Amino acid sequence: MDDLIPKPYQIDENCWIQIFQYLNLRDKWSLASTNDYLMNIFKTPTVLQGLTHIDLSSISNNPLTDHEIHRLLCLANKYVISFTGSMAFKDNSEQHVWLLRDYCPNLRKLKLLFIRDMSKTLKDLPNIEELHARLHFGKLSIENRRALEHLRNLKRLTLEASNYFGDELCRLSRLEYLEIGSHGFDAAALTECCITMGDLRHLNMGHKIEGLSTDHFITIAEECAQLERLAFGIRNLDTNVEYEFVCRLPKLQHLFVWINGAVRPEFLVGLINKVAQPKPIESLILVGSRLPLEQVNLVCQITSLKELDISCEATAIQDLLNLRNVKYLHLTMPEITNDQLKELILNLPQLILLNVRSCRLITEQFVASILELLPHIENRMRKKIKIHLKGSDINWSQIDHKLLQRKKAVVEIINETLEEPILIRQELTMNQSN
Repeated sequence: MDDLIPKPYQIDENCWIQIFQYLNLRDKWSLASTNDYLMNIFKTPTVLQGLTHIDLSSISNNPLTDHEIHRLLCLANKYVISFTGSMAFKDNSEQHVWLLRDYCPNLRKLKLLFIRDMSKTLKDLPNIEELHARLHFGKLSIENRRALEHLRNLKRLTLEASNYFGDELCRLSRLEYLEIGSHGFDAAALTECCITMGDLRHLNMGHKIEGLSTDHFITIAEECAQLERLAFGIRNLDTNVEYEFVCRLPKLQHLFVWINGAVRPEFLVGLINKVAQPKPIESLILVGSRLPLEQVNLVCQITSLKELDISCEATAIQDLLNLRNVKYLHLTMPEITNDQLKELILNLPQLILLNVRSCRLITEQFVASILELLPHIENRMRKKIKIHLKGSDINWSQIDHKLLQRKKAVVEIINETLEEPILIRQELTMNQSN
């Protein structure tokens, strides 16, 4: 048998299987294409089971050819559950749907750029449960909306279209997850969706939605009893719009709000009042501008928070120390010092991720002090903490990167920011709405 294997590849087959499992999609395919022996190993169920989630966008710098994608899907076959296209402008992107139809009967999740009408291609994938469609052709036609209606198992829908605001989406009454691009809904379409989608658990209304009134927020509070996650913008709202009505949602736990200056105090008080309820707020993401100190104080009274993203006009360390349950803290506080940042790390017992932006007073002295405190951090916290620092005054060339690497199991200090929140992006758990 060894005589048939090229000499450089004569190692145990199980070793090759392990190697395949560590490679990204492009490298897997390149290695398998080296010779027939490695291609046969690639075809084994153990390797193919690692192709349940195929993401072409992750290898956009060195993409697979159309022929390679065809062969890959033919081999991966029943193992493919999720497929993400390259999302680049390509006339043949919809051809992937035909391949998925022919070779991947267990496909449930699809993310794809649609260059032309998508109604015919969607009919080929009736079992899709999650669809993220980026529409290059703009407005959604009647045929496209009807095609969506025929996806009987569809529970999760994200639509990105420059000239579409949710018209007639209310017909998709079985949805649990709904997002409409950055521009968001037409206010009337939003109301219709809230009334008909009784199972809705995640709703992203967009940050540029106009025409919202207090009545629209009352409708959300009254009709969306299952809603756990909500994202909306207040930049275009009149100051008298009472969006604090969303605090009455009994299952609401995750909020993402695009703001422009101070928020309504009634909104923050409503979130504080939820702390004692069975489903308190667990994550609050406030993006867009810095809050005054008095509002930071109110935010930090929401002691149920496990994740907070906040920008502050002034340093508010003592307020932040009230957040005894916070695990993920995203912070913009330009005047924060080395000692103050260290105080947060040592005194927030649940903290596992600290993401600090625009921290111009943080220097390499902070890194040195954290490394000195590693035994204390490890004994007291008994878990790893990851610290993201962007816009600091740290001279990274002076940092002992080998020492940082050795201590990575306890603390990881990274010279970059984390762009996305954690909890609101996690998968919805099954049957949580029951």
